[in-house]
Amino acid sequence: MSTLPDWFIEAVTEKAEMLIYSDCQDLMEILTVYDKGRLCGLKSLFVEQCHKVQCLIPFGDGIPSNPVFENLQELHIHHMESMKVIWVGQLPPGSFEKLKFLEVQQCSYLENSLLHSNIIQRLQNLEILHVTGNSIKEVFGFEGLQEGHRYLERLKELRLDNLSRLANIWKGPAQLADFKNKTVIVIKCNKLKYLFSPSMSQGLLQLEELW
Repeated sequence: MSTLPDWFIEAVTEKAEMLIYSDCQDLMEILTVYDKGRLCGLKSLFVEQCHKVQCLIPFGDGIPSNPVFENLQELHIHHMESMKVIWVGQLPPGSFEKLKFLEVQQCSYLENSLLHSNIIQRLQNLEILHVTGNSIKEVFGFEGLQEGHRYLERLKELRLDNLSRLANIWKGPAQLADFKNKTVIVIKCNKLKYLFSPSMSQGLLQLEELW
């Protein structure tokens, strides 16, 4: 994006609804690109094979005042071989508030929790989560979230495939999650100890498919 002329950025990127980063060897993260491109109308984002990226969306100290990717509905992250985390730091309120579909595939160095508490509280409209071929130990990290609130209320499909180090779906107080999944698919997660705790039983009343 930094190599594009200003007239192109003003005429095209502000109206763009889909953006694909594929094999961008100089890409380090996408926040700077987002700020320069003013991609406020972006609805679909694909990032794949950008091997210098270690953290896709890094925030420094403090919470920025303006939301980012506030209209994004789909985020696809594929084959990011150097990426260790997707998000770092606190996301501004309103960030990713319309995200419905998140897919993370073949990012072999991802570790610990895929979704930390600081991003879970922003993903209130997430409906579908697909995670394949990563090294994460947990999918959801609920530590530090405010008690009395419910999270991930709209999540209806969860697919976990070939996660060799996955030990738990969640870490922290699972009662904070309001899982109303209609479909749960788990394939080749050999270290996974259990799917659901007794405290989550009420949230599984709408479960229709379990693979």
